[in-house]
Amino acid sequence: MPKLKQDPIQRLAKKSVLDLETGCILWNGCTTYGGYPLTEADGKTITVQRLVWKLTHSAELPPNSLISQKCRNKLCINPGHLFVVRKKYAKAK
Repeated sequence: MPKLKQDPIQRLAKKSVLDLETGCILWNGCTTYGGYPLTEADGKTITVQRLVWKLTHSAELPPNSLISQKCRNKLCINPGHLFVVRKKYAKAK
């Protein structure tokens, strides 16, 4: 019997926990070597922040852009903490 794909929101909820002190939603799943959350969507491995952005904004990221966190916690996937930055700006930080 084929395995049913889990809804992305349910998968995100199962692999994260809310930090009541900071309001961060912290990822407990796979990460990159640099510590950024990773998951699979549409058969591709992507960062969880990118997936959350796509789900909450119903849109792709603008070209040459990255997702950053206002809280500066790279495990945070709280949509309210995420914002878009240009790659050129992100490298300058």
